[in-house]
Amino acid sequence: MGRLGPLQHIARAVGLETAAMAEKGRQAGKWRAGHLGEKATARIVAPLAHEGWMLLHDLRIWDRANLDHVLVAPDTQVLLLDSKWWSVSAPVRLSGRHVLYQSADVTDEVAKVGRLADGVEELLRVPVTPLVVPHNAPVQPGIGFTLPGTTPVHVVPPERLLTVLRGNVGRPNPGAARALAERVAVVLPEYR
Repeated sequence: MGRLGPLQHIARAVGLETAAMAEKGRQAGKWRAGHLGEKATARIVAPLAHEGWMLLHDLRIWDRANLDHVLVAPDTQVLLLDSKWWSVSAPVRLSGRHVLYQSADVTDEVAKVGRLADGVEELLRVPVTPLVVPHNAPVQPGIGFTLPGTTPVHVVPPERLLTVLRGNVGRPNPGAARALAERVAVVLPEYR
């Protein structure tokens, strides 16, 4: 997200907006929405830390890709959660092999989370399950859905997230989970 230069501030003060200023404004809005979604998901999953889960937030993969949340379950499962802050004006739904939100096809945006999970899996050499958590936009059906593909991506309503996560945990292995979380923190540094 770039800052406006001195001339752009003057242009805005007199009611003018350049294409570059408009783009910076759009990017700032997307960043704010992403930040709100990440904070909301972090609040939801916070209680899991008291149940043996390792929660890592805002990590980096490759040069510039941001991972919102990487969770290591007590049984050493690794989950990649991607938060979305979407408007309540329209539901998120699966139509065939497409994810629709409002009048837009957001399949690529959801499938990207699967590709990020593949990258994390390659680096850690353990299976990684990708989930998308869309805040504000109702998910149809209310229980969520899975986008099929090479790496299926689960779209889970925020109000069901803890139930879904807790319901898929196997036999705890605290030492192995802690060691895996430490490896995640080394392999995937904080995003700055």
